[in-house]
Amino acid sequence: MAEEQAQDPFERILKASNHAHLNNPFRTSDELRSKYFLGAGGKLSHGRLMQAYLKERDETSPDWQLLAHGTWPWLIGHIHDVANLVDDLKSAADSGRDTIAAKKRKSYVEQFSEAGTQEIETFLRIFVNAEDDFRKAVLERLEAESSKTPSTPSPKPTAPATPAPSPLLEPERPTTVDDLDPITRAKMAMIGTVFFFVLSLIPLGIQFWRQPDQDHWVIVGISGVLAVWSIVFFVDYTRKKP
Repeated sequence: MAEEQAQDPFERILKASNHAHLNNPFRTSDELRSKYFLGAGGKLSHGRLMQAYLKERDETSPDWQLLAHGTWPWLIGHIHDVANLVDDLKSAADSGRDTIAAKKRKSYVEQFSEAGTQEIETFLRIFVNAEDDFRKAVLERLEAESSKTPSTPSPKPTAPATPAPSPLLEPERPTTVDDLDPITRAKMAMIGTVFFFVLSLIPLGIQFWRQPDQDHWVIVGISGVLAVWSIVFFVDYTRKKP
């Protein structure tokens, strides 16, 4: 517990992410990879990736979208707790205030412990400064979770004799497409685009190669349908692309 309390709250947030999630932005952006891992070959360790996020956080003008990407698994893992804060997040997004008022912070400490409140403060700052797409995705996910949670108030627990550990320890793994972060969902849409585009060309190419002098309206029609699906996925990709 003492070690956890001493850790940087953003570092605790990043620990909720697996290696593949943290590495995604560095695989897709040459600029990011050259900034932090110039000349590095092979697989980057989880620790090195975390340090890159921490260094970016300390920049004068950090890449807020990168930092937001690092918080997504933490958000999904603690969705039940953070869903109770959706009104506070909306208010912060509208006002642009990325800090918590003293009175509100005290209530957070009572509800989530000091360590949990530090993580919420860190997430709030990133949430307010991130792009609109990220804020929209967060609020939609939290509102969906809130609609599944009974509104009956739970009894207030008595204060424990010893400080309670942070409730933000065992993150849940994403179980649905909605649980995935925006970058991953955009990649899935792009995969669908490429898949259906290639699939539309295969029967057309084979048929014209085997019987080039005949009409192929049936094959052209099938390829056209597949091409339409590739357009649908491409439009979906452009909507989900961060």
